[in-house]
Amino acid sequence: MKGKQNRAASAAAPKVAIYCRVSTVAQEEEGTSLDTQEARCRQYALAKGYQIDEQHVYRETYSGAERWAHPPFQHPSDALRQKAVQGIIA
Repeated sequence: MKGKQNRAASAAAPKVAIYCRVSTVAQEEEGTSLDTQEARCRQYALAKGYQIDEQHVYRETYSGAERWAHPPFQHPSDALRQKAVQGIIA
């Protein structure tokens, strides 16, 4: 019975995407690396009871100027608009 309850609880948990980005080498070196950001996003999701959709974990390394012209920046927003996820943690 407990296994069924856990599956039901996880099915009801909001699905979220994770979006991590660095724009400089200094960010990688100062503790805001992609790995650090993703780990913190995962901890936050766990604490809030969110379900991370692994197909919607985005990691980018672009400067602010480049990202506006870079199509993958739109992927988390597209996933939200298409209702594949109910939120984005960044």
